[in-house]
Amino acid sequence: MKNYLKLLVGFILISFCTSCSEEEIHEDHNILGVWETTVSSHTYTLVFGEHNTGLSIETMANDAEVTSSAISFSWMANNKDIVITDGNTMQRNYSINAEGELVLSPSNLRFLKVSNDYSRYY
Repeated sequence: MKNYLKLLVGFILISFCTSCSEEEIHEDHNILGVWETTVSSHTYTLVFGEHNTGLSIETMANDAEVTSSAISFSWMANNKDIVITDGNTMQRNYSINAEGELVLSPSNLRFLKVSNDYSRYY
């Protein structure tokens, strides 16, 4: 009986040491949410949702009117690098910098995360 108990304790210890941490399992969840940046009268919004789906929204305001457009995209995350492919098969490369900003390469356009709640877009 002692041998079985030792074997069981050893198995449990090994399984705890070799299992994935929560951060590794959900490493792309920090990208999920709403990211925005504004350049003059244009506001660019990126919405990252579950199942690697998203929306790119461009809003332009002038004195007389506000116009906006939305394009759906798919995304892939590899650590802090994110690749977006829109419906026209155009790819854009982003990365998350040390300040937690989403940065478009090579233009260096920086997006700030404004919300974790992307549900109102779906």
